[in-house]
Amino acid sequence: MADKNLNYQQTFLRSKLQAVSNGIKKSATEFLLPQAYKEIWQRGEEYVDWKTVKPVGSNEAKIKAAVRGKKDEYIVILEFTKAGIAKQCNCAYSQGGPPSRPACKHMVATAIFWDEKRGLSRPSKKDIGLYTIAPPSISRQSIISLFKNPLRADLDKIRILVEYSSWSPQPHSRLPNSPKIVSSLRRPLKASEIKKALAEMERWSKRSLYDPYFCAGEMSAAFCELLDVVKKRLAVSKPKDVILIMALLVDWFYKKFNKITDCSEGVWIFPPVRIGSLVSTLLRKYPREPVWQNFRQIVKSAGAAAGVRGLDEKGVAGWVNERLRKSAVV
Repeated sequence: MADKNLNYQQTFLRSKLQAVSNGIKKSATEFLLPQAYKEIWQRGEEYVDWKTVKPVGSNEAKIKAAVRGKKDEYIVILEFTKAGIAKQCNCAYSQGGPPSRPACKHMVATAIFWDEKRGLSRPSKKDIGLYTIAPPSISRQSIISLFKNPLRADLDKIRILVEYSSWSPQPHSRLPNSPKIVSSLRRPLKASEIKKALAEMERWSKRSLYDPYFCAGEMSAAFCELLDVVKKRLAVSKPKDVILIMALLVDWFYKKFNKITDCSEGVWIFPPVRIGSLVSTLLRKYPREPVWQNFRQIVKSAGAAAGVRGLDEKGVAGWVNERLRKSAVV
């Protein structure tokens, strides 16, 4: 199904590029359609219907718009290129990822608004079904693979794992891919920005359709995204700061993450494996750093609150080898 969908997308994009070369007006939605998931596309349509898109400036080649979300306003820039369309948005879903990351709902809404402003109609329901990105497929074997090597697990599959594992998926809030945090490799980490990111994730759990079970995969993947940013910025950060940040993350995992998620499908395992990998690296590089004593006190207290006694830096480093029992996976 995924290969068939990809063929549809490639044929669709070639036809649109050919149409442009023949002098037909460019359509932002037609270029963006193969770069978005169907559900995201439908939410973008809703944003346009709710009149949340405000143009900041536009012409035939480029648009800059402000798209109002439930709490914040996001800036979107779309610009036609020789190869198709370039896209930018400052929302959490889009920031920190590669240019090839699928389009967010704010980009979709802006593309639809821009096209309609220029007299172009939206894609049909049939085209939306044919040309949007097919969701990643999850087979029994791919689920086993996720848990076999959790440090390298596909985060997009973790996000939808619970839905594929459930007999009766329920409507629930869709969470951002990651909390807002700068991923620049030149910026040293600060505990204050980690605390801000964790507080944002806690606010997600207050959403009206948040479900501790069905949102667990998305929350786990977002936590992993945050940990990946920590890993990227490790080299430019002060050892003592990063060690204390890791203690903060262990504390949050025990006291918050485990309370706002129902990880009975095993998705709890992915963040601790990343935490273990980071702490293991820090122990190898800075074994004599005095701040390990503070780390030990924080994680010991956090672990004790969850019934884990005597937790220390070596115990946390050992999380990198954590695995679910085979029976729990199969």
